Amino acid sequence: MVLRLNNSDTVTFELVPDTNMFLGANFNSGQATVPSIKSTTKVQAGARWSCSYDRSSTNLNTYIYGASHLLQLGDLSLCNSTEYSLSNATNLTTIKIGDDIHPPIVITRLNLSNNIPYKNLRTLDLTKTNLKDTNLSLVVGEDRHNLTPALETLKLAGSNIEYLTLAPFTPIVNLSLPSSIKKIELVNLLNLENLAIEGYDNLENVEITNCPEVNQLAVLNGLYNSPNIDTIKLDNLRGEYEQAVTQDFMDRFLNLDSQGSQKVILSGTIYVQALDVAELDKYGNR
Repeated sequence: MVLRLNNSDTVTFELVPDTNMFLGANFNSGQATVPSIKSTTKVQAGARWSCSYDRSSTNLNTYIYGASHLLQLGDLSLCNSTEYSLSNATNLTTIKIGDDIHPPIVITRLNLSNNIPYKNLRTLDLTKTNLKDTNLSLVVGEDRHNLTPALETLKLAGSNIEYLTLAPFTPIVNLSLPSSIKKIELVNLLNLENLAIEGYDNLENVEITNCPEVNQLAVLNGLYNSPNIDTIKLDNLRGEYEQAVTQDFMDRFLNLDSQGSQKVILSGTIYVQALDVAELDKYGNR
């Protein structure tokens, strides 16, 4: 595993292996405090091993040995790395690169595995990160198998991600999306309860189907003022009488589909304020 560090005075890694093994780090140049450069230390399974490095250099490669057995890598939000090569660290339970507190992190590259799934990964936090590739795909291979089959929390708020691909039946519960997102395609995510969308201005296509716990009416409300929305597919609208929308609200979405192009497919229940018989027929037939 390789991290390319930039503009950070002190970097601390907290590593937890899944088996008894020797761990080591090579900071390429400079002085590591514990342990020294290239040295290895025997660490017990589940124990935490810390390594700190003080330096003034930039674009410094850091190599972590034994990455394939790491359960935890620690909080990387302060590393200010320009490159994260995690393709062989497929046993991690958490990858935390960004957070809500510190300034945005500029990342040139995030390299994940292209064939071996992260079978234990439950949290991926890219909050306030800027990726070179704004298409985050968590499926791999020609058969599009699930790269993160245990993922429960994905945090992308404040990032520059535009496209996200999640495999169907990923057990995700919490998902936060940035205002830069252009396409939302969430299908067969049966556990997804908390969907937070930071902004709707850049959204062009939205499909949320067979995600029974998602509040789809809240998503539709957010899309009302979205200037670029083109297609919408929602299959589980659960409106209440107290949440009745206006006729203008409904016309906004019907007008997208004025030519019968199936650009808007809404299923479920929506209460519309003060409909007469002619208006009711108009909405009922659409």
